Amino acid sequence: MTRRLLALSLTFGLITGLVGSLAVEGAAPVGATLAAAKADRCTASTKDGAAKQIRAAYATLLNGGSKASPKQRAAIIVGTDTDPALRSFLLDTYAQYAPLLKNLKVKVRKVTCAGPTNAVVTFNLLAGPLPFLRDQVGTAVLEGGRWKIDKSVVCKLVSSVAPDLTTTGPCTT
Repeated sequence: MTRRLLALSLTFGLITGLVGSLAVEGAAPVGATLAAAKADRCTASTKDGAAKQIRAAYATLLNGGSKASPKQRAAIIVGTDTDPALRSFLLDTYAQYAPLLKNLKVKVRKVTCAGPTNAVVTFNLLAGPLPFLRDQVGTAVLEGGRWKIDKSVVCKLVSSVAPDLTTTGPCTT
């Protein structure tokens, strides 16, 4: 039960975040990610730039110590601008579980372009120095000139530790 509560708490926290300063290899500073005017497309000539921007988006969302606010983190998820239920879900769960999550960290292992505006991302989540979830596969989508994390990534992480929370609400669609 304690492990399940910790896992649930860590997953909720990775969704919307805490204030602090953890770094991810190859990630741009949070401000650069959030204020980027136009992101690189995922093509042969711009792949490295796109991969760096995607890593930064994952770091902003999933690092417990990211300096991004909960609203900034929610904005990095596809659909939060048009789905108030999803946005509310993310902000509410952050408010409830944030204090337990300051040691969460993401390590993006691989970014593979699946098209100019889509990428497949392989990542690990760490709780402190220990692996928490390994070899997770997610997606990133170029939307509105910025790389965002697909909602399915968040819903999959929540369902991995609390399947009952994904049977109703914004993760059912």
